Amino acid sequence: MKSIYRFCFVLLLFVTISSVSFAGELSYEEAEEVINSYSPDSQLYTVSDSIMLMSYTDNSCVYTYYKLEPYGYAILLNETGALMEAVYEDATFLPYNNIESEYYYIGPFNYYEKINGINYDLMSNEIISDNKLDMLISYEENVITNEIRRDLKESKSILSTYSTSSVTTVEKYVQQNYFANMKKFGTNVNGTCTVLSAAILLGYYDEYVNDTYVSSVYKDGTGTTEAFHQLLNSYVYGENAQGGIFIRDALDGFNAYLDARNVSTTFKSEYGVQKAVLNKMYMLIYNNTPMIASIGSHLGSYWDHTCVVYGAIYRQGPSIDPTDSIVFRVHMGWHDYVYNTYTASGAWFYECGYIE
Repeated sequence: MKSIYRFCFVLLLFVTISSVSFAGELSYEEAEEVINSYSPDSQLYTVSDSIMLMSYTDNSCVYTYYKLEPYGYAILLNETGALMEAVYEDATFLPYNNIESEYYYIGPFNYYEKINGINYDLMSNEIISDNKLDMLISYEENVITNEIRRDLKESKSILSTYSTSSVTTVEKYVQQNYFANMKKFGTNVNGTCTVLSAAILLGYYDEYVNDTYVSSVYKDGTGTTEAFHQLLNSYVYGENAQGGIFIRDALDGFNAYLDARNVSTTFKSEYGVQKAVLNKMYMLIYNNTPMIASIGSHLGSYWDHTCVVYGAIYRQGPSIDPTDSIVFRVHMGWHDYVYNTYTASGAWFYECGYIE
């Protein structure tokens, strides 16, 4: 796995969605309406270019990539207009650039290009082997084209049924400014993203809940140090090699650390049935609790990665299940790519961890 009180500071916004037809590719105006409804700030984004993204399953155009001005990008599902992922930051990495190329997309950071019949991974610039391509197609068939489209079709039918006044987009955060601007944290070099994300979360708890969560020697401003990351690693891995680990398998180490700090709260996790995970993530944010959560390669992500989730955006209206349209605002825990407000569909998440 690569590397993911003072609740009165939670921001709750309601943004009305106007009627939009999501048949095929959206117009720029329609896309901008969707994209700006998920913007993390008051900045309005305009579309400067768009590129159709293909499906490996049937070679049809399933998604559209929108390059944004003044910066960033968003990827929307053509069938419903649902946002799959977006970067509302001056990103150093833009996955798709040449409008004439044949591009493919499966999920977060799964960006590909086909040139003269050869498929290239845009993250690594390597040629995709036949075995890897078969695996990608399997993920796409089993998850994206079935589960995600099915859930989002339901959201689409709801949107077409209810009036503008009864359907809103709810945007809720826990200390948005804290997480969006957090640059003081350790560095993941051994696939310890689960532990690193927990270190960032514990820094939040020390800052806003109780200053016994992290010793002052491990604090760097309002963030935490690499030494704290390594201390937490020692509780999780012990004498074993550091590397990818599920949140659920790291709980004993996290809780041993909390016991050592004489903190009365406990780290817990939710995993197994994805719907249950999304419901838990929704309720945590609704109840003003940030968390760590994992996106999965088996759900179309480029890798298993744990990040910090501190915000949720979802549709609200009569008979609408918020998790059918939910997207999350996350801090990816990266220094090279400053994705502190990365926005990802709930469809990519399979596990979350939280403190209570």
